[in-house]
Order: sequence, then C-alpha cells, then structure tokens
Amino acid sequence: MFLLDTLLGIGGKVVDRLVPDKNKAQDQDHERRIGQQSVNIEQAKSSFLFVAGARAFLMWGFGSALIYKVIIFPVAKFYGVELPVLETDGLYQLLIILLGA
Repeated sequence: MFLLDTLLGIGGKVVDRLVPDKNKAQDQDHERRIGQQSVNIEQAKSSFLFVAGARAFLMWGFGSALIYKVIIFPVAKFYGVELPVLETDGLYQLLIILLGA
C-alpha cells in the first residue's frame, strides 16, 4: 500500500508539471498585470523626469511614428511625394506592450 501511494503521488506530481492548470495560469497572469499596473503608477508619481517622463516620451515617439505611417505617408504618396518607408512591425508590438494590452 505504501509503495502504491508513493507511486501515485509521484505520478500526480509529474502530471501536474506536464499538464498546466489553466486557472493557475490565469491567476498568475492576473497577478502579473496587477503588479505591472502598480509599477506604472509608481513611475508616474515620480518627481524625476527620467522616471516619470520615459513612458510619455516613448508614447509620443510611437504615436508620431503611427501618425506618419497611417496618415502622412499615404497622403504624401497620393500626391506623388516620395517619403522614406517606416517599418512598423516591431513598433506596433512595442506599443501594445507599453499600453499594457
């Protein structure tokens, strides 16, 4: 009986490691998001420009690049003005991460 209980206990631990619990993963993701929001709030409260202003600086930069890509570039192309192409694949991913989505 002791051997069977031991084997079942070890087998249960192996199964728990191989098959992740969806509820546990969701709880961990929720806790991570709450923790990130707490960090964001503390950064915004900071009186140092390099701490509080970093997020705003990145948002303005990403927003400017997005406006260029979506509005300025197509309008200029329509009127025959050649502007440099801005690759925004990685930019969109970073913007989504920065927004916390």
